[in-house]
Amino acid sequence: MCLLTVVLMFMEFSTAAAASGFPETAARKRLSLAGSWQAREKKSPRWFAVRVPGRLPAAKVYFLKREFQIPAHLKDYRFTLVVDGINFKSTIKINNQYVGDVPAGYEALSFKMEPGILHGGKNQIFIEIDAAQNFKYSLPVKGGLLEPELPRGIIRAIYIYAVPPVSLLKPAITYRIQNLSRIKLNIGADVVSETSAGTAGGKITVRIESPEGIALFSGDVPVVSGHVQTTIHIPAGRLWTPRFPVLYRVVLTLKNEAGQILDTWFTTVGFREFRVENGHFVLNRKPLKLKGITVFPKDFRQSGPDFGNWVKKLGANAVLFIYPPAPEMFREADSLGFFIFSGLPLWNSPADVWGNEVFLDNVSQFKKEFLENVQNHPSFCGFTAGVGNDGLGKDYFRFFPVKKPSKEKHFLTGAGFRTGTVETKSYPFDWVGFDLTNWVKPDWKKAVTHFRERFPAVPIIFSQVSVPFLKEHNRTEDQIRFEKRQGYTLWKTVREMLDSPDVAGCFVFTDRDYQGMYPTFLNPYVKDRRLFRMGLESNSNASPRLSWKMIHDLYTGNGPGFAEFVQNRDSGKTAFLLWGFAVIIFFLYFLKGNKRISGNFVRVFARPKGFYMELQSGRKIAWGHSLIINFSASAALAILTASLFFSAKESILFDFFMTQLLFFRGLKTQLIPLVWNPAVFVLVLTFFFFLFFSLLAVVLQTAAVMTGRSLKLRNALALVYWLSGVFIFLVPIAMVSARIWVYPVLKYLIFGLVLILFLWFVYRILKGMTVILHYSPGITALVMTGMAGLVLGILLWLYQVHSNFLPYLGYIFHVWKAGI
Repeated sequence: MCLLTVVLMFMEFSTAAAASGFPETAARKRLSLAGSWQAREKKSPRWFAVRVPGRLPAAKVYFLKREFQIPAHLKDYRFTLVVDGINFKSTIKINNQYVGDVPAGYEALSFKMEPGILHGGKNQIFIEIDAAQNFKYSLPVKGGLLEPELPRGIIRAIYIYAVPPVSLLKPAITYRIQNLSRIKLNIGADVVSETSAGTAGGKITVRIESPEGIALFSGDVPVVSGHVQTTIHIPAGRLWTPRFPVLYRVVLTLKNEAGQILDTWFTTVGFREFRVENGHFVLNRKPLKLKGITVFPKDFRQSGPDFGNWVKKLGANAVLFIYPPAPEMFREADSLGFFIFSGLPLWNSPADVWGNEVFLDNVSQFKKEFLENVQNHPSFCGFTAGVGNDGLGKDYFRFFPVKKPSKEKHFLTGAGFRTGTVETKSYPFDWVGFDLTNWVKPDWKKAVTHFRERFPAVPIIFSQVSVPFLKEHNRTEDQIRFEKRQGYTLWKTVREMLDSPDVAGCFVFTDRDYQGMYPTFLNPYVKDRRLFRMGLESNSNASPRLSWKMIHDLYTGNGPGFAEFVQNRDSGKTAFLLWGFAVIIFFLYFLKGNKRISGNFVRVFARPKGFYMELQSGRKIAWGHSLIINFSASAALAILTASLFFSAKESILFDFFMTQLLFFRGLKTQLIPLVWNPAVFVLVLTFFFFLFFSLLAVVLQTAAVMTGRSLKLRNALALVYWLSGVFIFLVPIAMVSARIWVYPVLKYLIFGLVLILFLWFVYRILKGMTVILHYSPGITALVMTGMAGLVLGILLWLYQVHSNFLPYLGYIFHVWKAGI
């Protein structure tokens, strides 16, 4: 840790031309390649139109192309292709000549083009994009079956950057802060010429402007050789902070001997010291507590045009992006005043992936390009390898392609963990982040104490704080009270973290629902699809959500704005009792009042063979009697299922599973309010199970017809409806199940009982088919297995069309093999 402290005491920082965002001036031009492109799948000859930036429709390999013009007056210019983000691995060609490779998604790259690649008139760019995340070579690595695909294709800006034939190359700025006010600037640049005129006798005019636009310095530096270097002092410089984001403007103008302007380049720069001291972050020699949010920059539109203003209104001073944000986000953070911790695209990478040489090469190249693009931004203070690195130990860190800070770097590196257990004797990073979304029974104070004892000089931040897995987790059916309780719990937990002297920062997890396309069971406002999962974003009518207000009040120094809420009674659970009593009364009324119903019901369980023989002989069983039995059984299953949904409605894992299982997103949109209104949900599920049993009867009749047997649909329905009566015995348990799902032993007993009754139901169906259709037991089992396989195959096909899960199977096996 001593080496770490010494390194971070070195206060010289640098900037490169790449960090300027390729500025457009009178001499330098951007030729945008956004707009309409042609695309086709690798295995298909059909081309179709796509928009860039935009998304590709599937996880496949695509070819993209478009034509563009180089204006005649730029024919002698030098050209660079700038790509701000392509997901994922890609190869770029222009006019059938190789330009370069994109090894990872979310990566901002630039490719200097050799003379002769571009020519006047029409040119064609051709890009091969592997839009499928692959656990062997793609970055980011696919995170698992339950995590949907990230946006595919050219997701950010792409353009040709043209500079004059005589121009500045690699302008660079380094600065040293002396006594927190005096700034020493070292400005250097190479001067290149593609013409015979050369640059002899020329000069570079250096102009430095204050944040108010006042010239602090303006002078000429003669061009004697191909490299120019000068030093400038700013005696009373102001330092950059999130509260006062002071930016200076540096303009370099290249002129020839006659005073004609040949090239102009500019950048903005903020002066600040950001380092680590004794386990804390220090900004400009003052302790800094980070109050931030964590987001996924998954949308090609970034996070919206007002994202930066939204961060400032929230009162946050930092944002942690799981994946690298677009370059314009750094410029926005510079001007508005908030720090950025940017993730490398290593989210949830399995341990043995780090032994793959191709993977390591991609990471190294990504890191190099990434740093060239961000190293002059005062808002950028470090990057992280993501979370989920628990238990990987020293072998993981041996493969990790990030070294300790050096004198050439002014950023901090970190990695994240989910449990607080770091199985390594030496921690090779500057800070550590703990993820507080996956801790079912979190005790963050013990985790902090444990890590602080082992690594006292390393700052600790909580990189993903969310509500669902926090202590004092409250279960309630009332949506408004649920959100209030969650908001208060979030506020109280974050406040305790920020008050702790051992915690350097706290980042609230504002991820909406991974895909940002569907509502979640945790979110009662289902009509608004733009909401973050825990409600930090404003809702559709632009009023701040309660959780947003809680964090805003906390980050800005206000109180929670309301008193602690009293636990309300669980009136939703009463609905299951009322439904249960209604079903019991309904069933007993007809069972006691109609001897034919009671006789057949007893015979189904006591003498089922006689019941099967009556159906075989074609005897008609009253249609109304069958409906009464099936309605009662369907209602029993509906009450039990609705109580399970109601008890699990606050579980993110349950939400993920439901998202994967439902074929149509609109179905989930309709399902969520039903889960929160169990009385109506039981009625809907009763109809669902009634329909299920009816379709099962249709399947049985179809199986009989396919094997040359005769079975009337009326009798098939009677067979299924009366045998389903076994589930009526679940009514007493279903009535109270909402109150006992929380007890693991009782929960498993309920599942066991349901399984036994289901197996009895299946066995009686098979036995009935054997008697009615004169099948042998083996033939019956074969026919029913074939029909079940056909139905299952159709469902899997629909699921594959919806979720495209086949590409993930290899990854799942890989994760299982790695023991993660």
